[in-house]
Amino acid sequence: MKPIKYLFLLSVVVVLFAGCDDDFLVQTNMNELNQELYWQDEGDVLQAITATYSQLQADDRWAWFEYHYVAQSYRSDLIRATRKDLPYAQRIANFTYSSDNISFGALWEDYYNGIFYANQVIENVPGMEGMDQAKKDEFVGEAKFLRGYYYLTLVTLFKNIPLVTTIPETSDDYYAAQVAPETIWTQIIEDFKEAKNTLPSSWSADFEGRATKWTAQGYLGKAYMFLERFSEAADEFEDVITQGPYDLLNTFTHNFDGSYENGVESLFEIQHTAARPNGFTESTPMYNEQAPGAMGGWEEFFPSDWLFNLMLTDTSAAGDLSGRALGTVFFDHPQSSADGVTYSSIKNELGVEKVFFKKYLYSNDISDGTLSRSGMNIHLMRYADVLLMHAEALNETDKTAQAIPFVNQVRARSGSAPIASGMNKSQLRDHLRNVERPLEFAMEYGIRWFDLARWNKDSNFSIKQTLTNHAKPDAANFQEGKHEIYPIPLSEMNKNDKLTQNPNY
Repeated sequence: MKPIKYLFLLSVVVVLFAGCDDDFLVQTNMNELNQELYWQDEGDVLQAITATYSQLQADDRWAWFEYHYVAQSYRSDLIRATRKDLPYAQRIANFTYSSDNISFGALWEDYYNGIFYANQVIENVPGMEGMDQAKKDEFVGEAKFLRGYYYLTLVTLFKNIPLVTTIPETSDDYYAAQVAPETIWTQIIEDFKEAKNTLPSSWSADFEGRATKWTAQGYLGKAYMFLERFSEAADEFEDVITQGPYDLLNTFTHNFDGSYENGVESLFEIQHTAARPNGFTESTPMYNEQAPGAMGGWEEFFPSDWLFNLMLTDTSAAGDLSGRALGTVFFDHPQSSADGVTYSSIKNELGVEKVFFKKYLYSNDISDGTLSRSGMNIHLMRYADVLLMHAEALNETDKTAQAIPFVNQVRARSGSAPIASGMNKSQLRDHLRNVERPLEFAMEYGIRWFDLARWNKDSNFSIKQTLTNHAKPDAANFQEGKHEIYPIPLSEMNKNDKLTQNPNY
């Protein structure tokens, strides 16, 4: 973490809760603030919470994709990355990276900044005067949820990390030592539990996109899945399913076309907007990154051959391709289109690559006609994820018959034929790992690799073998005992002599 002696690292904080109303974006100069002038009223706390959310977006749209998305997605068996002009991304994809990779340092710094902002809220809000106790608890719970989210990501990617839960008071405090991963997970569970118990069930339209008690409960269940505490996970998911306000959208692609942001299927999204207040950007370049060159894109990554072939098996009982297959990949098929462009109309303009992702390939929320400034929100957890994790948790507790209907609920939405009701525990586990979750969440941010990482705790599961079985390019480079986690960033090792590098780096 960078040494920080003032209230905020960011000189400009932009309000992120813009999923419903882009005019809500606000810029506030933080340079003049200090502890004596700050923490006076609810507006101050809202700015601090906003700063905590801000690290989900990184510093700008390029940093989010090139550092956050690449680091959390490129190692998986669902993505093939072939562009040579981003060598640090290629090294992540082919397992030849080292500790000086810029993505690692950027992600580490951004998420520890988020933790730093969360800690400020957690420490300062309880002592504020003139604020209702319930409102204080709500703000602290929100900060704890975000801290838990950041730590869940960091411990999954780097494993051996520092735990910082207070505001540093001396220069030495800025350089914390690593703790056992189990200690991090204990803190994550505690943070999500408190958030679940203090956050509201919903927010007003002006604040759509903020975490709710259901968001915290969904992530609490996910944390239990990482720890293989399946019964507890199932209980959390069941409560979200039976008591929460969620449902599957009728049409799979509506999750990604901007028409139902923060809607009935969304538990948590990164809020983006194509608006540019005072020139500041809160957009994402996902359109350009995935689109074919013939549509103005850069073709940065593609569906893996294994995933594409899997998509072709996702059919209705009559043999027609499912809505999620047609909604996930853009390819040579009579029904395939993306952003109003049929595949057949640009087929002759395509080069070597013939299959593309299309989940976020919609230009209905683009700023000034610039495709790299898309306002599409990025999903972090959908209700479909809750249903499938619930099915997985039930299956792992020998309730396979109860689990199968939740899988078929997700499949029915896309027109996929139901799976057999007579599947046994081993068959359903294999289906969830190698069919259902890859089909439903292909290319979605921070899902597939995190699934592989949590399944790797199963002694019968191997990330390397899975990558090899699925023909991941350069899977042979994957070294067991090394590449399951990233190295501690060199930039952090150089600043903090209390850190020990991860094994084999």
